[in-house]
Amino acid sequence: MAALLHDLGKPAVDQRVTLHRADGQSVGIWDPLAGPMTDVPHCHAYTVTYRPRRRHGFHERVTSLLVHHIMPARGLCWLASDQTLFAQWVATLAGDMNEAGALGEIIQEADGLSVARNLGAGDSPRVAPARTRPLWERLLTGLRYLLDQGELPLNRNGAAGWLVGDDLWLVSKRAIDALRAHLIAEGHSGIPSSNDRIYDTLQEHGILEPYGERAIWHTTVAGAGWSHELTLIRIPVRRIWAEPDNRPGYFEGTVTPRAPEAREDNAHEPTEPDQNDAQRDPVGDLPSPTPAAPIATDNTPPIEPEAPRPDNEYVPGLEPASASDSRQDEPRGDDDGPTDAGSRFLQWLQREALARRMDVNTPHARIHVVEEGVLLVSPAVFKDYASQNPDHGSWEYVQKRFMKLRVHQKRPDGTNVHRYLVKGARRQSVVKGILLPDTAMVFSEGVEVALVNPHLQASR
Repeated sequence: MAALLHDLGKPAVDQRVTLHRADGQSVGIWDPLAGPMTDVPHCHAYTVTYRPRRRHGFHERVTSLLVHHIMPARGLCWLASDQTLFAQWVATLAGDMNEAGALGEIIQEADGLSVARNLGAGDSPRVAPARTRPLWERLLTGLRYLLDQGELPLNRNGAAGWLVGDDLWLVSKRAIDALRAHLIAEGHSGIPSSNDRIYDTLQEHGILEPYGERAIWHTTVAGAGWSHELTLIRIPVRRIWAEPDNRPGYFEGTVTPRAPEAREDNAHEPTEPDQNDAQRDPVGDLPSPTPAAPIATDNTPPIEPEAPRPDNEYVPGLEPASASDSRQDEPRGDDDGPTDAGSRFLQWLQREALARRMDVNTPHARIHVVEEGVLLVSPAVFKDYASQNPDHGSWEYVQKRFMKLRVHQKRPDGTNVHRYLVKGARRQSVVKGILLPDTAMVFSEGVEVALVNPHLQASR
């Protein structure tokens, strides 16, 4: 029943279901919350379209309101007789996979395989044989999915893309890396590890509009009070959303193409810092410690923060495009046990701390000791690991496997990312990361634990 009902809320909030008479004339929009479709007189057929600007994940929270139309009261009472089972069942329908236990994991795995099979990912041994769709079609479908689900946010500072007129502009490396990781996670094989290969495929089928002979556009993206020089790919909006009513709102700013500088190599995609990373990374925000004290102490006076970096400057922990393109996003090894990517990341973290190869409590540090435990700046620290261990999977995969270890502290609202205010001499900023409540998870026996960083304070 969890499998059958897990997307039940979509017709209520994500889709617009139009009812028709036998002669094809419309008899209105069906509201599932008002009752079954069969209660509407003269209804012989229906058509379905997706609502524009729908809220990501909202349908999961609506599902429980419709369950009684499908499942009889006797069945619900039987499930409720086992409170532990019932709690997992309800959490699964609501999309709360942190509380759904084994049942939620089964439904997630089955849902992923179902989507992969529908997309034609039949080369994977986990999926039943099916007609394999051409690569360009899978890439386009994957892009539509990521945009539809909000995995590639749009039209704001730090977004993955901007909709301007008839064009959708996407941050090149960020979008293609996310697309590759999504397709591999759903069981597709034969996905190129090179971004250039993916660009060529999209360009050949008219999905990507090139800049001359190159896929990459050098642009200036500007909004209210902010501006970034970014490398983007340009996609005609009709290739993503054929119906104008289904398109999101337009960007209230500008995307201005510019000629690449002479030092920029158009043959290869330049390393593009993740804007979200730039906002999360404490570089330039944390007060710098004195040179003689690489670890901040309680008497370390806060001094003037470093000047902000240019938007296109290399950020430590962001791997160059060549390193990202040369690795497969799926790991090689077991998904559980000591060879799991999450366990290997934790072991790497402990070794780096033991050898004092990682800064602690400094402006560029990925590790900060706070009153609540140890804060790992995310995703920067996972990108550091993936850059050094490219055969262990993408940083997204490593972070996901690490969260599976459940050694981190969740926030009261159930989310995983903690926010800390960074108090400088003249300004405040925010650093985000994963909180480990036990310092021994990083600083193993025999390693001196740094003092609490006095410049970081948890944001409630």
